[in-house]
Amino acid sequence: MKRVVQMVGRRNWPTQLPMVFRGEQGVSLVELVVALTVAVVIMTGIANGLVRALWVSGDSKNREVATNLAAAAIDQARATTTYSTLLGTTTIQNVNGLDFTILRSVTSYLSTGSSSPCDGSASSFIKYKKISIKVTWPTMPATTDAVRAQTLLAPNVSSFDPTLGNVGAKVVNALGQPVEGIMVTLVGGTTNLAQFTDPDGCAFFDSLPAATYTATANSAGYVASSGVNQPTVPATVSSGATTPIIFDYDKQGSFNVALGDTTYPAPNAVSVEIGNSSLLPDGTQSVLGTGIARLITNSFPFPSGYTVWAGSCADADPEGKNALGPYHPSSIRGAAIMASATNPPTVTPQMAKVRVVVLTAAGAPVVGVTPVFTHAGTAPCDYPEAFTLANSDANGQSLASMPWGTWDVTVPGYTLTAAVTPVFHPSTNEIYVEVRVQ
Repeated sequence: MKRVVQMVGRRNWPTQLPMVFRGEQGVSLVELVVALTVAVVIMTGIANGLVRALWVSGDSKNREVATNLAAAAIDQARATTTYSTLLGTTTIQNVNGLDFTILRSVTSYLSTGSSSPCDGSASSFIKYKKISIKVTWPTMPATTDAVRAQTLLAPNVSSFDPTLGNVGAKVVNALGQPVEGIMVTLVGGTTNLAQFTDPDGCAFFDSLPAATYTATANSAGYVASSGVNQPTVPATVSSGATTPIIFDYDKQGSFNVALGDTTYPAPNAVSVEIGNSSLLPDGTQSVLGTGIARLITNSFPFPSGYTVWAGSCADADPEGKNALGPYHPSSIRGAAIMASATNPPTVTPQMAKVRVVVLTAAGAPVVGVTPVFTHAGTAPCDYPEAFTLANSDANGQSLASMPWGTWDVTVPGYTLTAAVTPVFHPSTNEIYVEVRVQ
């Protein structure tokens, strides 16, 4: 029988991989980065939303607590039986680890119908007492209003006693706006009372015996236009009348003063003079200090600001004058600077740029001496003005920024061949002063 053998040929496999679709290739690095970026953006938005929701929920709970505290304070005021002694108070109450500040101010509505008893007529009488409650807490957003509550109480018979009088103390800021929450005390004889100003800036004291009292505004971080932190005002009370008084009281501001520069350094103890027409008694005030950089604090934030110059003598003022006229004709003070309670600005007052050269009689430089400038002339000074400059260099020179005015120059340990009395006027040019010694 014949055998049949079937030969199977060897298969020739392709040398290249078959083409695949793009979707089967996987994700490229760029696509992965883009996808992660989108995911991060989405997750960030979700996280911010959750944080915001939690914050809103917490703030809502704090506001609910504050509302309950305000209501309780109103109930407490209504339950007060001694009507005439119902005064303003400020208390701290801790709830769930958070301190809530409860401010109670007590004022009155007068028969004249004025919006504030501090603006009422002296002959008006008390019609109602208004109790105002304000509750705040540390985490309260700056744009969120405090929780408030108010109530009216009918006066008792003593409020109409014709032998008694009242004091209406109003507190306004630098813009003339009412300031709430300022404690005002009233002292006279056996009377010692305290009230907090209401939203109208009014602290009202009623049912007072006719006498002379002293009212004082007192709040940390505040200053009066006079520069006093606890200003006082006398108040004379007459029977059946309301005595109005007013305090200008605002948050104390500050500003920086830079004296001289690196090339012409100012002496260490130059006083700084500030000017504003409201400063008593003459519209200027001297501030002592040391260093070329000063922070002027406890300043009332006048809307018109302060002009600033160096030196306490009258002829240091660019606009200073005496009976004969101005010391520096056609000169004016620099631009005013505003005092700020949050972001103190900086001013660099213009000073005389002085190059002092100390030479021997023969003209050789005197090295390592310290020229002394002492104020001269007849211009009055708030403080003694005498400044020692830096040691003279190899050329006998000392550079300095000096206040304007008239000065006598001396060199300790040496005798001048002739008196040197320069007069510095407002100018941006360097002033050359030569001193010959023997």
